[in-house]
Amino acid sequence: QTAPHQRPYRALAPESKNALFDRHRGPLHRKDLKPWRAYISPAEPSLPVPVVASFPEFPNPEPCMLTSHDFCIDWPQIDAIEGWLSRESAALMDYFLACQDKANLPGTGLLEIGVWKGRSAALMARHLRTAEDMWLLDSWPQQEDVKKSLAVVLGERIQQHGITLFSGTAREASLAIPPARRYRYIHVDGEHTAAGLRADLVLARRVMEHTGLIVIDDIFHGMYPQLARAMFSFLDNEGRDLACVLLGFNKACLCHTQMMDTYGDLIFDSINPEMAAREVPVTLCRTTDRVEWPGYALVKDIGMPKRGPDNSDTYMRR
Repeated sequence: QTAPHQRPYRALAPESKNALFDRHRGPLHRKDLKPWRAYISPAEPSLPVPVVASFPEFPNPEPCMLTSHDFCIDWPQIDAIEGWLSRESAALMDYFLACQDKANLPGTGLLEIGVWKGRSAALMARHLRTAEDMWLLDSWPQQEDVKKSLAVVLGERIQQHGITLFSGTAREASLAIPPARRYRYIHVDGEHTAAGLRADLVLARRVMEHTGLIVIDDIFHGMYPQLARAMFSFLDNEGRDLACVLLGFNKACLCHTQMMDTYGDLIFDSINPEMAAREVPVTLCRTTDRVEWPGYALVKDIGMPKRGPDNSDTYMRR
C-alpha cells in the first residue's frame, strides 16, 4: 500500500514534461497541453542589477540538525518578540526546516518576504546551516528590531552567516539577489493583497531550490480572502510546476510536483509525533481523493492521528 499523497505525481520526473498533471481534472493528454515553455512566466525586462551583497559558494553546508526539544527551549525567547506568529504555525515551520536537515536536502540559504520585527525570521535563522546566507525582504524593515531578534537566537553565530536585510519590493529584490542563489526554504508574509502575493510568488518560484519549500502565511485568514484566490490562480497559471503539499495553521506549503512524494513521505510518517513533541498535537487529514486535492491538511488534534473522508471511518490510503 502507498501513502495517499503518492500518485499522481509519482510519474512526474523532471524530463516527463508531457505528463504534466492538472490539479483539478487529472492527467492531461498531450493534445491538451500547451508547449511546456508556455507555462513559464516571461522573463522580466533586463534592468541593471544593484549589488547588495556577494556571497561565496558553499556547495555542502553542514546541517544544523535542531530537534523538537530545541524548539521547546527556544520558543519562549521567540515568543517574546513582537509579532503574530502562533506557536502552532511556528511548530509547523520548525518541523519542515528540521525535515530538510534530516533528509539532507540541498540548499544554500533561507529567504523571508515580509519581516517586520523578525519574529518568524528568528525562528528560521536557528536552522541556518554552516556558511548559509539569509535574505530578509521588507518594504518597511524595522532594522534595529530585526537585528535584536536575530541576536537573541543566534548570539555569536550571527557573524558566521551573511544576513541581508533588503528594503524594497519583490521586483526590486529579484534584481538584487545574486542570480545563482537558490533558497531551500522561503517564507512569504508580505503585502496582503492579491497582486502583492503574486509578485512575491513569482520571485519565490524563481529563486527556490528545486527541492525546497515555499510557505505562505495567512492563506485562509478571514481578513484576507484575496490571498487564497491569488495563490490558487498562481498555481493554475504560471506556477503549474508547483503543488500544495500541506495546508495547516494558517500556512500553505508549496513544493515542486516532483517533490510531492519526498515531502509527502516525511509528513505521513513523522508529522504526528514531531508536532506532539513540539507540544502541538495534531490530526493529519486527507478528506478527498488525490485528483481533487493532492496534498494534506493539518488541524489541531481531534482525538485521532489521521482523518479520512466523511463517509469513511478509516484513513484513506489509496
